[in-house]
Amino acid sequence: MAIPDISALNADGLDETFLRQCIEENDISGIAYAANMYNFDMNFLPDTPDTSDAPETPLCLACKLGFLEAAKELVSWGARLESYTDEEPSPLIWAAKNGHIEVVKWLVEQGVDVNDYYEMTDNYGDIEWGATALTEALANGYIDIASILLNYGASPFINGYREEINIADIQKKFWRLLWNY
Repeated sequence: MAIPDISALNADGLDETFLRQCIEENDISGIAYAANMYNFDMNFLPDTPDTSDAPETPLCLACKLGFLEAAKELVSWGARLESYTDEEPSPLIWAAKNGHIEVVKWLVEQGVDVNDYYEMTDNYGDIEWGATALTEALANGYIDIASILLNYGASPFINGYREEINIADIQKKFWRLLWNY
């Protein structure tokens, strides 16, 4: 096992950016080092930027970036395959949204809920939009991923909505997919 570059760690060894850096660099040995030597929580990224497009868990980050081996390593150290709340995308939703077919395949083979749904709310608690892995795959044009999700039981009747998505275009892609299914 290669020794990871630990220059990102503080003198106390608990720099919050170290685990994120290891994931972003797809550094498998660094992830193992962070988990083993410094007991980082594999279900929490304390330095998550305050944006809606920032994964809140290490596994979500690995899935968003398409790093399958990093995702497997994180799970081996205790990362949860499902999200904690309905307010954050699951690892499957991140992978589907970003077109990472191998990560999607692995996650559904692990038995994750293909109909997991999340909602974004505004400052008043009103739902702005919501989505599933299927709606995100279709919205971003990943028909092959949508097909995999349907094969694993994803429901086409769970509606996600985002204002910037052209719903008519999604419907065309969806019906074309169902026709070929």
